[in-house]
Amino acid sequence: MQHRRIERIRAAGSIKRFHTARVIKEETVAEHSLNVAALVLVLTEGEASRNLLVRAMTHDHGEAAIGDIPANIKSRMPLEARQELELKESEEVELMFPGLSTLHLSAEEERILHLADRLDGLLKCTDEVKMGNQHLTIIGERYCEYLADLTSTDKPFYPVVWDIIHNFREVAYGR
Repeated sequence: MQHRRIERIRAAGSIKRFHTARVIKEETVAEHSLNVAALVLVLTEGEASRNLLVRAMTHDHGEAAIGDIPANIKSRMPLEARQELELKESEEVELMFPGLSTLHLSAEEERILHLADRLDGLLKCTDEVKMGNQHLTIIGERYCEYLADLTSTDKPFYPVVWDIIHNFREVAYGR
């Protein structure tokens, strides 16, 4: 039984990201999850809690149940439909990692996880644009907006976020 769980986890890690956009280099949930965990360590200056790192490494594994639905599509869905998807994702993660749903994150840890997730998305867009893929410019701009919302003046400031946004715009527009 344990080996089936491991197979399920590995299969979830193989889910392709950005499947609705043209990309030059495909990326999997496993690659993204490792990047998010690394960004969490950067944002916390190496002081991330175990719970935060575990959530960073597993935050998208629930997509094995529903697929990778783009954020702009999710945001247009009725609240009830989004909640249903989130529940299915949570149930899938619980099947893979029993007990994970009981891991608690503080509000600030949740924000750091969201920042790291969006930062990695923007870094992916930056990489693609550097390789000549202008199709990801609009998606990169959406990530810039998400990040700006997460780093408003009433929350702790992370200069690296603005550096990454500036770098994307420099690469995309030469500014």
